[in-house]
Amino acid sequence: MPDFAENLGIKWVYIPGGTFRMGVIFWVGHHNEHPVHKVNLSPYYLSATQVTRAQYEAWPTKRPKPIYGRAWLYDNDYANDLPVTNVSWNDAEQYCKWLSKKTGWSVRLPTEAEWEYAARSGGKWQKWAGTSRKRALGKYAWYEDNSRVDDLYNPEPHLVATKRPNRLGLYDMSGNVSEWCADWYYDYYPHGPFSRLRYRFDRALRRCILPYPEPTYLPDDPRPEGTKIIRGGDYWDSKEHVRCTDRGCAEPSMTEDDIGFRLARTP
Repeated sequence: MPDFAENLGIKWVYIPGGTFRMGVIFWVGHHNEHPVHKVNLSPYYLSATQVTRAQYEAWPTKRPKPIYGRAWLYDNDYANDLPVTNVSWNDAEQYCKWLSKKTGWSVRLPTEAEWEYAARSGGKWQKWAGTSRKRALGKYAWYEDNSRVDDLYNPEPHLVATKRPNRLGLYDMSGNVSEWCADWYYDYYPHGPFSRLRYRFDRALRRCILPYPEPTYLPDDPRPEGTKIIRGGDYWDSKEHVRCTDRGCAEPSMTEDDIGFRLARTP
């Protein structure tokens, strides 16, 4: 029943797949964005927007979620088009399973590599989703500099798809709310070259130097902190933290008013 997703207003964007260099692509970055490494991806789909409150509330078995910010000042149509938040990774996974049963598709959370490749408009050298120009960022993203309604209120989430999309037609890949990914979090990329060693970043040479300061090996537990990846940054974050390569994490059971999710599916 693919029409079920369409009736919910879920629009899919085809991502053709390909090969790209994953990780920090500009000299500004954090240690956990290294090492830069090559990734090959098969084609897949992503939802054009973050899952909205209305789309999430169609799931009959979810826990009630409060509305944050000042959405209560507006009519229900306004609240319905805000990105859903206060959803744990576990709940997002269950939502995907429910939607898979309703549609017959394999709906899931995107992998971290799929997320970054799509955010960078197909693996291009883009600092933010849609642009590398600092002055243009406000046209593509809701973040701390522009997410306040006025000076009297804290930053808050905004309607999905009210900023420009990136070149693939995906909205809010940078900012608005952070997005859960399928992967467990590592403090560095576990599948890159020499991935069992930590790196030192030499800003003068703009490359990783091995080792830092001595080899540090992966623990036996493949989930060193038991946390899941979150990507994209949110309305509270600075421009540095809504970059396409910026990485965050949270426990799978955690709920926050600045974390939501986006859907992926296999063709």
